[in-house]
Amino acid sequence: MGVLSDVRALTHSVHQSLDDHPLLVQFMSQAKVSAYQNFLQTFSLYLRLVTAKEHEFITTGDQNVLQYEPWSIALKSDLEAYPKGDDFKFAERFSTLLPDIENLSEFWGLLYVTEGSSLGGKQVAGTLSDAWPSQFLRRGHHSRLRWPYFCRRLGELETAGAIESSGVQRGAMKAFVSMLSIFDGCLERSASRNREFITLSSETQAADDMG
Repeated sequence: MGVLSDVRALTHSVHQSLDDHPLLVQFMSQAKVSAYQNFLQTFSLYLRLVTAKEHEFITTGDQNVLQYEPWSIALKSDLEAYPKGDDFKFAERFSTLLPDIENLSEFWGLLYVTEGSSLGGKQVAGTLSDAWPSQFLRRGHHSRLRWPYFCRRLGELETAGAIESSGVQRGAMKAFVSMLSIFDGCLERSASRNREFITLSSETQAADDMG
């Protein structure tokens, strides 16, 4: 098997767990706006990681095709629809959960997750309300060109000995597990806020009854 088949096989289970994650269900099926905001904020963190390292690990030729700045601009535009300051607080809270990418092989594993996310973007965007900002998700129509290029380059780099399959698998697993941890953290924080609201409401009601 080649590197692409290897990484697909290794990450199949964790990839499925991400696709089925309750955070995605909350905005795709239940139209929960805060969950969608958290989803966008998570990918904003990942794109910051990619753009911070791409000049170290990607050749100029690959950068000309795999351009991440337009994705960052689309994300920034989408997030402007939400209260200012939320992104900074989100980054401050969850940046420590981002994967530690140590070499070229692991970076291309990170790109496997990043590029793969674009494949279903347009489909996910179709489940959203038209009122929701979705420039980032609708970038998926470019994946017909990007994904074949990415897969070809992955194979070429392995053949040239520039990357190792085990390293790509490790980088992809780090990215998937990290993203799951951030999604879990978003749900835990949301549940905590709900509990605080219920407690406050109960205390207020009790005070009103006593008064």
